[in-house]
Amino acid sequence: MIKNYRVTIDEVVYEVSVEELNEGAKETTSQSTPSQPAAPTPAPKATLKAAPVPVRKAAPASAPKAAPASAPKAAPAKPAFEGGAGGKEITAPLPGNMWKVKVSAGQQVKRGDVLFIIEAMKMENEIFAPCDGTIASVSVSEGAAVNTGDLLCVIK
Repeated sequence: MIKNYRVTIDEVVYEVSVEELNEGAKETTSQSTPSQPAAPTPAPKATLKAAPVPVRKAAPASAPKAAPASAPKAAPAKPAFEGGAGGKEITAPLPGNMWKVKVSAGQQVKRGDVLFIIEAMKMENEIFAPCDGTIASVSVSEGAAVNTGDLLCVIK
């Protein structure tokens, strides 16, 4: 059974004939000859209709609005280095698995030293020391799952 189809590719219309073969049917000729590709048949303009494409309009640029005077004030941002008795808390910047713990309590570290390696999405992410100091405590162990914001260690 031969079926005829009209196929449009890049706004060029092709007419294609397809023959359905039964299972177990064998080709009757022993030689095959390459068929010549049919030249594309241009479609009449009336049959080529583009689907409407929704257009998003950009929001008009406007100056940011000032916060109302009665709005409560946000808490101040945490400083980059907490001096004093508390020390600097190092937290997980992303969720993943603690692959390596490279420090221990009492160890001296310098700014830029690798403290931990977190495996997330098959990538190893190194966590660096933000300052010089001594590791006061380590709150995670290798193999543990960590979430964003979990305490990893404290540097004094």
